[in-house]
Amino acid sequence: MLPRANFKAKGEEFVKKLREQQIKLYSIDAPALVNVIASGEIAASPAIFESHTVLAASKGAALEWPAVQALAPGARTDYREV
Repeated sequence: MLPRANFKAKGEEFVKKLREQQIKLYSIDAPALVNVIASGEIAASPAIFESHTVLAASKGAALEWPAVQALAPGARTDYREV
């Protein structure tokens, strides 16, 4: 959760956009959260690891781990190929 000071600094428009996302907080461990994803209730979570997904998939869950390349802190991602 963001502190109230951040809401004031970001502005009312930011808060409206954040509210529109209908963010939910789940107070469960990562393996249980993978089951919520597998059920289709939510699409993804930053709180799980590849091992959780692989284990659930090995038990029949319709999940996959999308491989992403790690970026160095501060690396730019807005370059365009010409």
